[in-house]
Amino acid sequence: PHMVPTTILFRSGRPVTVQPKDFERIRESYQGNPDGQKWLNNKYLGADTAGSNLQYVVPLASLKKHKKFLKGNDLAVTGHFKREND
Repeated sequence: PHMVPTTILFRSGRPVTVQPKDFERIRESYQGNPDGQKWLNNKYLGADTAGSNLQYVVPLASLKKHKKFLKGNDLAVTGHFKREND
C-alpha cells in the first residue's frame, strides 16, 4: 500500500523517455498490474512494431544456441528451466 511502481527503461545504455500519457494508460487500463509493465516494455523496447520479440521466444535447447542468442542481442534476459523428467 502507498507504494508507487517505478519503471526505468534503458536502451543501449541510455535512458528512454516515456510519455506521461503512457503512464496514465498503465494506471487506467491495467490498474498498474504486470500486464501494463509488459505493454510499456513492448512499446518502448520492442524491435518489431508489435514488440512480440520481448515476450515470446522459442526455447534455446542447446548451449550453442544460447551463446549465439546472447551475442546477437544488445539486451537479453534469460531464464533456465528444467525439462520434465530431468
